[in-house]
Amino acid sequence: MAPKVSWTNERIELGLKHFFEEKGHYPSAREFDRCVYLPTARQIQRRFPGGIPEFRQIFKVPGQENLTTGTVRSAVAKENIVRSYKYEEEFFLYLTQKFPEYLVHEQKRLRPGNVSCDFFIYTSKNEGIAIDLFYAMDVWSLARIVNIKLKRYELLPKNQKVYFVCISDPKIAQIEIDKMMGNRKSKLFENIIVITVEEFKKNIAQILKQNITL
Repeated sequence: MAPKVSWTNERIELGLKHFFEEKGHYPSAREFDRCVYLPTARQIQRRFPGGIPEFRQIFKVPGQENLTTGTVRSAVAKENIVRSYKYEEEFFLYLTQKFPEYLVHEQKRLRPGNVSCDFFIYTSKNEGIAIDLFYAMDVWSLARIVNIKLKRYELLPKNQKVYFVCISDPKIAQIEIDKMMGNRKSKLFENIIVITVEEFKKNIAQILKQNITL
């Protein structure tokens, strides 16, 4: 068993300084849990009644104390929108290089469920595969995003293949995704595949191309 660490203010200040020098930013709540030289978010909650907002104030960590509200949240949301447009445009250009453009439809509405997928590639006159492109910071945010998306796609017929294609930076490995999805309490629908954009480009696109009958 690892020895119990005494999180003195001095130790925490040194950890914050080291993290900033290493990463170029101060840690989020999730990053506290993954950093061995800083207390976990739960330890912070136990020691500081106000949790991470109070912690940031005490240790003078720059930025808004509560990162889930106000201008910080608005800025993050705006950044995510700009990023998603960029990724969608790049992925569309990629798809139209691999498939005839008339087979690639953007923002196609699928029924039942009335869900709009990012891309739909026709493989026959009436069938094809749906693609929902998304960005995730890590496997934990990926799992949360997948849970949200599953609710949107749950009414689709189970013969409709859907690919949740993940873009990430730093890169999330496919083996990490498979492990996370395999550990879910409720299994993924058989028609849903969660895959990295690299894995999609490496294998799936070629398989789809071979199955087009139009």
